[in-house]
Amino acid sequence: MQAENDRNRNMAMNQVIGQGYQSAFDKAQQAMQFGTTAGLQGYNQAMQGASTLGQLGQNQYQQQMGINAAQQQAGAQQQAQTQQGLTNAYQDFLNQQNYPYKQLGFMSDIIHGTQMSGGAGSSAMYQAPPSALSQTAGMLGGIGSLAGAYMSASK
Repeated sequence: MQAENDRNRNMAMNQVIGQGYQSAFDKAQQAMQFGTTAGLQGYNQAMQGASTLGQLGQNQYQQQMGINAAQQQAGAQQQAQTQQGLTNAYQDFLNQQNYPYKQLGFMSDIIHGTQMSGGAGSSAMYQAPPSALSQTAGMLGGIGSLAGAYMSASK
């Protein structure tokens, strides 16, 4: 009877210990799965965050490239406008320098009765009109040339 009691007690204890081990194993397995799931979720969130940062970086790069292109275009336009102003000023300077010679040639053509400068064989370009002072000086020079030619022709 004592042996039977010991055997029943040992079986009950083995059963309780086995259930305890099984419960501990199940709890450990659940904890492991929870940790793995949480780790995977964290990894997925980190990947999504990295992807978002990459897209934001690409967007910022594209925007900056657009800004740079706009600045370059504006700078090129400004340079072209400035250069055109300088070119016009230089052409005006050259025209002012050559104006007396052109007037002299015009008067000479009139006196000699030859084809006037700017005729059919020459190319026409727009030039700014000379100032009133230049026109007056040219006219006086022309009158002087005509008077000189008349005087020498009448002698």
